[in-house]
Amino acid sequence: MNLLRRFLSLTRPLPLCVLLVGVLLVPPAVAEEDQEQLPLAPAFSLKNLDGQRVALDDLLGRGPLLIDFWATWCKPCIKELPHLDDLYQKYKERGFQLVAISEDSPRSLSKVKSFVAGNRYEFLVLLDENSTVQRKFNFRAIPYTILLDRDGHVVHSRMGYRPGDERILEEKLLALLEAQEAAAEMTTEPLEVEEQSAEIEEDSEQPPEGEESAGSTSEGSADAGEEGQNGEAESGTAATSEAERDQKDYVKKVKSEEARKIRAEERDE
Repeated sequence: MNLLRRFLSLTRPLPLCVLLVGVLLVPPAVAEEDQEQLPLAPAFSLKNLDGQRVALDDLLGRGPLLIDFWATWCKPCIKELPHLDDLYQKYKERGFQLVAISEDSPRSLSKVKSFVAGNRYEFLVLLDENSTVQRKFNFRAIPYTILLDRDGHVVHSRMGYRPGDERILEEKLLALLEAQEAAAEMTTEPLEVEEQSAEIEEDSEQPPEGEESAGSTSEGSADAGEEGQNGEAESGTAATSEAERDQKDYVKKVKSEEARKIRAEERDE
């Protein structure tokens, strides 16, 4: 009985403070980790099916990039590719890219182009016939899938394929797309605010059409008033000059009449 009590005392629940300390010491999830702390994918350059060389740097900067290492002789790879193609068709308009790197040897390399054309795959296919890129990424089995953000940081990687893995991949891809689109909206909002402010300033500097026409009308009225006053002044001046002339003519006439009367009286005398 005493042994049982000692056992129960040792196995009782931990105090709440200990549990809280344990919660605080749990490291944050990888999804919340700063992108600058995520590893960068190694640079590489391979030829596509047309013989043109494509570098990793040429693919970055547009959106999330999924790199899938596969081969025509790999059955799990063949099962996975249609699901990856579905993701590509679904999200390519939002900037998502898919690159399938074939690990076929020179003996089976000729099958790659016909296999891709037969399945009507539209994503980019590169050829790693000497396994140089495989050694850079340091993996030993395929399929091997790596999800990169637009800057080339490794966000997720997986070796092998089991049905349902594509759903986990889609969740991580959506998280990247949403974060990228949110960042793009934040960078465009200040530009829109500046454009709206500029439009408001332009509207405040130019008076409305009604006010402008009213101002023009009042200016026209003022000009007409000034012209009327000038006309009246001119007519008044003309009338004054004419009256002065009439008065002078009248004075001359009166003087001439008086002079005529004086001469007539002198003749009578």
